[in-house]
This record gives sequence, structure tokens and C-alpha cells, in this order.
Amino acid sequence: MAQMTEAQWQAWLRDRSYRETTQTLIRRIRDSEPSRRVEGGQDNVSGFYNSGKMGLTIQFESRTLELVTLWYLEDETHVLEYYDQPEPIALRYQAPSGRRVTAHHTPDLFVLWDDHAGWLECKPTETLEKLALSMPNRYVRTDHGWTCPPAES
Repeated sequence: MAQMTEAQWQAWLRDRSYRETTQTLIRRIRDSEPSRRVEGGQDNVSGFYNSGKMGLTIQFESRTLELVTLWYLEDETHVLEYYDQPEPIALRYQAPSGRRVTAHHTPDLFVLWDDHAGWLECKPTETLEKLALSMPNRYVRTDHGWTCPPAES
């Protein structure tokens, strides 16, 4: 399966009740190249994954988390499309000190599922637990896993 055709895309979009600004954002992500090149480092191995589903080469910054996530997205029938390194998003939240914070963050992936769309961030649980202590309004553990309320809003 490759990316959706224009007719499939229009039908998918029609079936959602997204605001015009959200539709514009999703269109821009679909039409854009990744916003940055991934880099390898001492603690990660980056690379490129040739996606049959997308008909594109997808970047990954971690072979233990991001690459495994790409394998999952590739095979998951409810995933229609996915894009690496989408444009940065502004995350607005309150720091523990009470100060208002705006952080510009580039998510790892943007995914279109059968029934919704959203960002995915691939981080180890240990990292998320530490980040939740220093940024409790940005990283939140729920009964269903981890979430980022500022990204959701």
C-alpha cells in the first residue's frame, strides 16, 4: 500500500470534523519534506528506512525505538500514512515554578490512522519518567501510556 490517492485523502479529510487550521496543518505536513535531518550520536544510531507503505525513505534517530516504531507503522493496517520529522510545534505549558513556557519541538513522527491523526514521540520510559519530574505539565503518564497535554491542545 502506498500513500493515499488524492481522492482517498479528500474522503478521509471529509470524514473528520477537523477545523480548517488543522486540515491546513495536516496538508502542509503531507506536502513537506522532513523539517530537519536526523543525526547519530554517542547514544543513538540513526539511519533511513525504505517504506513500501509510503513510497519514501523515512529517517530514524534510534534503531531501538524509532526504527522499531517504523516497522510497526509499516505493518499496522490502521495506519494509513506516516511522516518523519514534521514541522516543529509550539508547546505551551506551565513550569513547576509557575512561569509560562513555550518550547518549539520537532516530533519524531506524524501519523494518519483510519480515524485520527497525531504526533508520535519515541522516548525510553526511563527518560520520560525523568522528564515528567522536571516538566510535569509537558510529560504526563496516564492509564493508557504517556501523553503531552500541550501537544494535544
